[in-house]
Amino acid sequence: MNSPFGMKSWRLFLALAAVFFAFALPARGDGRIVVKVPQADRELLQKDMVRFMEQQHALIDALAARDMKRVETLARSARPPLARIRALASGKPLPLEGRLPQIKGDEALFLRMRKNLPPPFLNMLLGMRETWAKIENDASQGKDAEQALKHMSALQGHCVACHKLYRTEDR
Repeated sequence: MNSPFGMKSWRLFLALAAVFFAFALPARGDGRIVVKVPQADRELLQKDMVRFMEQQHALIDALAARDMKRVETLARSARPPLARIRALASGKPLPLEGRLPQIKGDEALFLRMRKNLPPPFLNMLLGMRETWAKIENDASQGKDAEQALKHMSALQGHCVACHKLYRTEDR
């Protein structure tokens, strides 16, 4: 083969291309549980996931610097109301302290999420949010970064498990 690439480079290119195309295949038939939600709710969920990943990144940076005051501030500012997800997961009504006034039609969104998201999905969401609160609590009590890193690992475990089990589609 007359190629500017050597034979090894060409094989590496083909191998990388095969991996790329394997990951680029459509999600259909991937075995995950499909959760159908209205398009606007799905987009909101995805934006929330990206925002949460950005917040986790900032938290990991603060933990790497062993700056527990910054960890506490970041965790507090980023944590959504636990009352909201606890109500979602338990089937209780949306409490006042769980409302998100910045979202137009918040109560209707809450009811749609309860209707459309399966209980195990909501329980993983609850576990993730409660673990985030543990990071904040530990930082506020002056615990060391090692404990918070263990919580971060557990938190990301919830994220990984959920993404392995579920995928969302427009209703």
